Amino acid sequence: MTDVTPPTFEQLAAIVEDKLGLPPRRIQPDTVLSEVDIDSLSLIEVSLALEKQYGVHLETEDVDTAITARDLHDLVLSASTARP
Repeated sequence: MTDVTPPTFEQLAAIVEDKLGLPPRRIQPDTVLSEVDIDSLSLIEVSLALEKQYGVHLETEDVDTAITARDLHDLVLSASTARP
């Protein structure tokens, strides 16, 4: 398995912005995901992109509880440290 460096918040934000068609730097740590019109399908697309990019598995239930972009980043960081 190839080691993948966990994302910085800026890297994660860029992926979210790309998937949602948002302008750069729109996503900040305290951005409430529901306020940027992220629906359940978009959230799945974002989580799949993060899983692919960082080689992690994100539980749907955990992703669904992410309220802010920081919460989503914390989930990716936790999943990356939990990898075997």
